Amino acid sequence: MTSASKMERARYTVIYYHYERVLREDELRRVFTYSLNRLNGLKGSLQMGLFLAWVHPTEKVALIRTSHTTVTDLLCSTFFIKDFFDKPLSIIPLKTTGSIKNAKNIANSLSWHELFE
Repeated sequence: MTSASKMERARYTVIYYHYERVLREDELRRVFTYSLNRLNGLKGSLQMGLFLAWVHPTEKVALIRTSHTTVTDLLCSTFFIKDFFDKPLSIIPLKTTGSIKNAKNIANSLSWHELFE
């Protein structure tokens, strides 16, 4: 039996992205896949266990799931994502939590576009 301290725990990071339009889920997944592979290498990005859990259809907010051991790698890597199709893109991690329900509540509670635009 595995002890509780050695089990991987999921962490959900609420991100806000600043781009000229709202990105579709597949576009946002492509941004993260390409950028993290470029920064961490294929092995490093696979160890990160990155999963795009939820994308708001009208706001520029999304949830990313990683393990608790690679949250800091994700947070550091998001600062190096600068462009998408040669247009400026900035990704701002807002909050990291342990449950998807709490992360969705955070993402839906505030008007992020009013804070950053």
